[in-house]
Amino acid sequence: MTAAAQVHQQGGTAIDLTLGKTGIGVMGGAGYMKNFSDNAYLQLRGVGEFGRMYNFRYSHFGLDAMAFYNPFYLSDFFQFNAGAGLTIGYEKISGITKEKSNGIGFMAGLKAGANIEAFLSDQMSFYIYGNQAYLVKKSLGTTYYEVGLGIRIFLNNYY
Repeated sequence: MTAAAQVHQQGGTAIDLTLGKTGIGVMGGAGYMKNFSDNAYLQLRGVGEFGRMYNFRYSHFGLDAMAFYNPFYLSDFFQFNAGAGLTIGYEKISGITKEKSNGIGFMAGLKAGANIEAFLSDQMSFYIYGNQAYLVKKSLGTTYYEVGLGIRIFLNNYY
């Protein structure tokens, strides 16, 4: 008697929620995932980042579009996914000085990352992730990292 592994299925979809830490503050997100094969998927994720550094407040709202691929077999219940994609966003800085206006603006760039996903059932998984962004324009530098946790609920992953 054998049992099927709890992994991504071709054509499957999922929603996910994430909570992470960045170099400035905390980042939360909600996303949608679409499997193209058993080991490749596309993820669209809306994010919000909030933090305080020195005497100013920072906020960022954005959208990530990333493609992930599982390059090798890890186990029946754990999956390693590596990915890359685009990130865009709108950021606002306030409280720098009273004489200067608040910094606001759009940012865009590339994002690469990886996650290790643990399948709790064929309908739900839990994952830890790490991403690094390389940006064309950002008020606080051209790179930032994020690490965090996520939970994924599969909408049509039936066996």
